Amino acid sequence: VMRAGQKSLNIYCVVCHGNDGNANNGYVAHKFSGISGLNGPNLALLSDGDIYHILTSGRNRMPSYAAQLLPEQRWAVINYLRVLNRATQATTDTQAILASCAKDLEAKPDDAAARAAFDAAKIVATQAKHDLELIQRGGGDEFKPVPAPTPEYIAPSWSVEQ
Repeated sequence: VMRAGQKSLNIYCVVCHGNDGNANNGYVAHKFSGISGLNGPNLALLSDGDIYHILTSGRNRMPSYAAQLLPEQRWAVINYLRVLNRATQATTDTQAILASCAKDLEAKPDDAAARAAFDAAKIVATQAKHDLELIQRGGGDEFKPVPAPTPEYIAPSWSVEQ
């Protein structure tokens, strides 16, 4: 699933969003403004359904990819995007963001926005650390393709002699 998602992302998304998820590294970033990156905290806050809807219907300048990507391929892209996003977050300053949010929450313990920011930063930091560990060790069984199914019963082939 991860490999299929990466392949589809590389075919349809990197032109604008960059192969590392950074829109500034996309091939058309210098021509268009407002292209969002795929490796920032704003993607982590979108649900899988939100991303599926964007891939299916498009958003702003981004066209619909319903004709290019089957539903299974869209879900594979979403799964790969999640791993890419969290791994990128792990290589950036997620711990610093978490510390800053904790400091803000400590200063304003009753502030709902500070609590939400802290909770989101905590989730992203935990997921990023886990994904970075998977990527550093080369993945695991999670990244291996599922073997092809084999039939339980194979009928004998009968030959007719003449």
